[in-house]
Amino acid sequence: MASASIEATINYHDRREAERDGTAILDLSDHSKTNFILDPRPMAVRNGRLADPPLSLERNGVVLLRRPTAVTDFFDRAQVEEIYTPEVQAMLRQVTGADEVLVFGPVLRSDDPTVLARGRGTDAASSYGRGGPAVSAGVHVDYNAEGVRAHIGELAPDRAESLLHRRFLSVNVWRPIRRIERMPLAVCDASTVVDQDFIPMETRYSVGVTSMSKGGYNLAHNPAHGWYWFPEMEPDEVLIFKICDSQKSVAQFTPHATFADPTSRPDAAPRQSFEIRTICFPA
Repeated sequence: MASASIEATINYHDRREAERDGTAILDLSDHSKTNFILDPRPMAVRNGRLADPPLSLERNGVVLLRRPTAVTDFFDRAQVEEIYTPEVQAMLRQVTGADEVLVFGPVLRSDDPTVLARGRGTDAASSYGRGGPAVSAGVHVDYNAEGVRAHIGELAPDRAESLLHRRFLSVNVWRPIRRIERMPLAVCDASTVVDQDFIPMETRYSVGVTSMSKGGYNLAHNPAHGWYWFPEMEPDEVLIFKICDSQKSVAQFTPHATFADPTSRPDAAPRQSFEIRTICFPA
């Protein structure tokens, strides 16, 4: 049985990132231009399965659900587009009360290069995002409100003006492809984060309809942060966490990061996970 809490290293960011160049830069086309300064800190990471009361999207910015999928191969982009995308949209309509859900930015992750090479297409259309667990990226929030608004303009240009007048919440739907035995995802309880903890960050060549830069946040250390992980997540489970919510009275941003689980077995299977980003518009 998994522990109620473990101590693990969380890769925070040093505030000098923004002080040096005005903003922290993540350049997905040329990593030599990324100027992150990581600040590794030992932190208690609690078992989210045991949280009492249970974690919720509105209060903590994250929720774990059991939601089987009909997808048999996440390396098959056709299945992702024709089966998984409608599944995600239906699930998020139920979870968030949205009457419209935009979906973008699918990424398959593994810490095994041979897994990432499997089924990789030779053209951009068949080679959607693939990457490692991004430990080197540290704790971050993918997009700020302006970044999400930019995605809305790209994804729904014909009705962006009306959608931008509504509440929106961008959430990440994170699912294991196989049981997670190493390099799991940790999420920071949004209710324990204050605005002063955020470091402005710009992602260049961002995922989405276009590669235009999008704003987001890295996270500086604060001992008050509450961290959670969900041990041995299975393929029929999904972790839903907020990227950005335009409503300020609820959890708005959920920082997250991959971490090295000190309790993982030496022979633990490589991580394989699939994530997809969304923007929901509650009715």
